[in-house]
Amino acid sequence: MLAAWPSMDGDIRARWVLMGQLLQIGIDDNGLLDLGCIRGSAPIARLIYQDGFYLQAEPQAEKAVKIMVEQHILYGKVPVQHGTCISIGEHKFSFGGVTQ
Repeated sequence: MLAAWPSMDGDIRARWVLMGQLLQIGIDDNGLLDLGCIRGSAPIARLIYQDGFYLQAEPQAEKAVKIMVEQHILYGKVPVQHGTCISIGEHKFSFGGVTQ
């Protein structure tokens, strides 16, 4: 089993995000994205699920970190679709589909 699945924690951190209707996103003390702010970072953005995914800057967050969607600064709540390019500070990523 260890050869096929060496670490459930590593797998969850690298491959899966389990969420309800809202997932706060921050940047931790090491400069890494902190999904769910589980490492104690202040939330700067939120991923929202309402019959589809949306990204929104955290209303109470400092504006020092630039959040962009498709190379446009994020001001409101915008839909996130397959392949949408997002950058939060120095971090760039996109969402993809899950294949079986």
